[in-house]
Amino acid sequence: MAIPEVTLEAASPEVKRYQRLKITAVFLGTMIGLSWLTTVALALGPAVGEWLTVHLGENRWLCLAGMAVFLGASFEVLNLPLDFWSGYIVEHRFHLSNQTLGAWIWRRVKGYMVGGVLGLMMLSGLYALLWASGSLWWIWATVGWLLVSLVLGQLLPVLILPLFYKVTRLHDESLLQRFRDLTHGTTLNVEGVYRLELSKDTKKANAALAGLGNTRRVLLGDTLLDQFTPEEIEVVFAHEVGHHVHHHIVKMIALRVLTTLCGFWLVDALLTNLATAVGYSHFTDPAS
Repeated sequence: MAIPEVTLEAASPEVKRYQRLKITAVFLGTMIGLSWLTTVALALGPAVGEWLTVHLGENRWLCLAGMAVFLGASFEVLNLPLDFWSGYIVEHRFHLSNQTLGAWIWRRVKGYMVGGVLGLMMLSGLYALLWASGSLWWIWATVGWLLVSLVLGQLLPVLILPLFYKVTRLHDESLLQRFRDLTHGTTLNVEGVYRLELSKDTKKANAALAGLGNTRRVLLGDTLLDQFTPEEIEVVFAHEVGHHVHHHIVKMIALRVLTTLCGFWLVDALLTNLATAVGYSHFTDPAS
C-alpha cells in the first residue's frame, strides 16, 4: 500500500528568528568559554595556583577545590548575562515562558547547588585516579566515567529531576492503552509513564525517555498532554520508543566512552610535556 505524502508547514519568520537567536547564544557562549579557558590555561593558571598554595597551604585537595571554585565562578560570571538574555528575555519576548524572574533565579541557584556538589565529587574522583594510578590514569578515569554515567542514569529520573520539576504517574487509561499498543513487540520495559510539570516555567511541549534499568521511564510534559490531541501525543511517544528500538542510549554511552577514552589519552599525551612549558609544576597539579 502506498504511503500518502505528508506536507509540512514551512517554519514561520518568527520561528526562524527565535532559532537564530538561540543558536547565536549557544555560539557566543561557546566562544566566551573557550576564550576564557585558553586565557586561564596559558596566562593565569600558574599565578592562581601559586595564590591558592599561599592561602590554602600545600594540601592539594584544598587547592583542587579552590581551583574548581575559581573556574566555576568565573565561567558563571562571564556567561550569566548571555544565559539570562537567552533563557529569560528571549523566551519571554517570544511568549514561550511562564517563569517569573524570581523562579528563574531560584532554579539557577538550585542548579549551582546540585551541579556544584556533583561536579566537585566527580572532579575529586578524577584526581584521585590521576594521582593514584600513574601513567595509566586515563584508562581508569574512563572506567570511572562509565560507572558514574550508569549510576547517574539510574538516579536522574528518581532523585535529581524531581528537585526541579514535579513528576507524577500518568493515569489516563486511554493514552496508556495507546502506549501499550505501541510498545508491544519492542521489548521496551519501562517502569512507567509520567507527567512532567513543565507549564510553571514554559509553554513549550517536551518529552523524554529517561533512566536506566528499573528506573527507565517515559516523561511527557504537561504542556504536551494538555495542549495536543491523543494522536499527536502518540506520535511523540512513538519517537521516544524509537530511541529504545534503535538502541540510541546504549550507542550514545558507547560513543561517549570512546570519545572520553581518546580525550583523556590526548590530555595525557599533550600536557605531560606542555604543562611544564607553560609554567605549571606538572600536569597533575590542580591548577593545570
